[in-house]
Order: sequence, then structure tokens, then C-alpha cells
Amino acid sequence: MGDGGVSIFSVRVEEDISRVASCVVAKARAGGVRIVSAESVTGGMVGSALTSVSGVSEVYGGGVVSYGDGAKVGLLGVSRAELAREGAVSAWVVRAMVRGLLLRGEVVWGAGRLLGVGVVGYAGRDGGEKLEREDVGVVYVAVGFAEGEVRVEEHRVKARGRDAVRGRATLLALEALERSLVLRR
Repeated sequence: MGDGGVSIFSVRVEEDISRVASCVVAKARAGGVRIVSAESVTGGMVGSALTSVSGVSEVYGGGVVSYGDGAKVGLLGVSRAELAREGAVSAWVVRAMVRGLLLRGEVVWGAGRLLGVGVVGYAGRDGGEKLEREDVGVVYVAVGFAEGEVRVEEHRVKARGRDAVRGRATLLALEALERSLVLRR
């Protein structure tokens, strides 16, 4: 929510996020799956959407907000050299974030039914980033089970403003989780 209780996304995106998060939690519960998240561009919005659903504690293990490169390296085990070579917003980095999260999650919950999701992207200029106009809205979502392959999707989000891009990236990550849970059955 923005200032004064006004939504920072369109009502439709907010409703879609809520609907898909509820579906993800129900499907994870039915399948005995535990979900973990590694977020950069969304800054914890995927975890927030999931934890807004009643009963989520049965299926959501937690998440890491790794907005800065140091967090990606220190908390998720992303290679500093590869991060420098590939760039923070890349298929390689988001896959490495999810793999690192799943490795750490296996210690806590075991590998059997652990599903990880990660999201990186360019939401827009905030003064410190040197982005080309065509880079804004590039989002990578990675999703995979601990014992399987981590798949990466590249998206070009057409939205106006940082918060709108972040909202769409959150929805894309939740939809990727839902597809993975359907395919797993």
C-alpha cells in the first residue's frame, strides 16, 4: 500500500496476486510442498503475498531479500566472479540464487518437497542505476524443486513506474510457482 492506504498497483494486479497466492498455498498444502523465496527486485513482495494467506505457515518456509550484490553472495552463495561477469539481473544469477536457497533449505526442511522461487529485474531508475530505457521491465524468474532442475523465465514487463513493475514481477513469480506445483502432481 502507498501513502494513505492507496494501492501502489492496479486493483487488478493486486487482486491477481491475492488470487494466485491463495492457489499456490492450497496446491502446496495438498502436495506436501514447502516453498522458499529469494527476492531482489520485489523486495519481499512474494513472501508478503504468500504470508497474507491463512494457513501459509504449513507451506512457506521463508525467504531472503537479497537486493544488494553482497546479500546474493553472502546469504545465497552466488559466486562474486560470476555475478560481476553476468550482472545482477540475469538468468544465471537468479538460477544461482534459487540453487543457493534450496541448498540452505535442505538443511532445515530436507529436499523431498522443497520448492524455491527467485526473482530479479530492473524496476526503473532510482538515481544510482545506469539503465537503458529498454532494460526497464526486464524480469527473470527462476523456480525449481531441490531435487530437480531450476527453470528460468525471462519477461518484459510493460508497466509504468517502479512499483507497477515490482507488482507485475511478484505476480509472475507466483504464477511460476503455481505452474510448478501443477506440473509436480
